[in-house]
Amino acid sequence: MATPKKSTWKPQFLLVLRQTGNIRFACEKSGISRGEAYKARKRDAAFQGRWEDALIDAGELLEAEARRRAMASSDTLLIFLLKSIFPEKYQERYKLDINLRH
Repeated sequence: MATPKKSTWKPQFLLVLRQTGNIRFACEKSGISRGEAYKARKRDAAFQGRWEDALIDAGELLEAEARRRAMASSDTLLIFLLKSIFPEKYQERYKLDINLRH
């Protein structure tokens, strides 16, 4: 893939990354290779920070959708969300009782 001049691809890349959380897809939509994206991230600390922020935003969008679905109809998603928010209360507990008789 031909790399666009300078960093004109970065805003598009970050937008798609923020929406999808998918680096390969963000590269494709921005007209760059994954290698070019990773090189730019390594060279540009500000871009690296925006990249990380975009991934956090993507994760939070996913979490919001999971919460919506859990509240609407999914007991399984509800359980996972409760375990992640209140692990001390909803974590799996196992009692191991070893009774060795000779």
